[in-house]
Order: sequence, then C-alpha cells, then structure tokens
Amino acid sequence: MLLHAFLWLALATTVFSLSPKFYDKVCPQALPAIKKVVEAAVHREPRMGASLLRLHFHDCFVNVGGPTWNVGLGRRDSIIASGALAEMPSHQH
Repeated sequence: MLLHAFLWLALATTVFSLSPKFYDKVCPQALPAIKKVVEAAVHREPRMGASLLRLHFHDCFVNVGGPTWNVGLGRRDSIIASGALAEMPSHQH
C-alpha cells in the first residue's frame, strides 16, 4: 500500500502541473494518509526513509530529466599519491 501510494504521488507530480495546495483541493486526505503510512513504515524499518528519498530523487532527477551540472573529477586532497600514507591502521581488540 505504501509503495502504491508513493508511486501514485510520484506519477501525479510528473503528469499534472502541481502547486503546493494541489491535494488540498483534489483529495484533502491524500497527504495526511500518505504521511501516516510513511511514518509507520519508517518506524518499522528505519532505512525506509532513505529508500524513499532515493526513489524520489531517482524519479525526479534521473528519469524525468532534472537539472544537470559539471562535476570536477579527481582527488583534491593531494597532488601526489602515496600508498603508505593512504593505509589505515588495523583495529586490534
């Protein structure tokens, strides 16, 4: 049910031109119902919040052509590479 509600909401936001008050007029109980279901799911499984955020990000920015920008690549912390300096000490119990 959670996934169905979330997917319907995601579809509606991509198909219709929405305003922040869209559901107040069309279906006033939609957002409170979705919030209740999402809160219950996150309470049962805390990772669900991150999963839903990732799903929303993916739908909004990856699948529907969201904004893009150039990202510089490469390390910025040094101009030389050193395996000895990069090694982490092992944990001993």
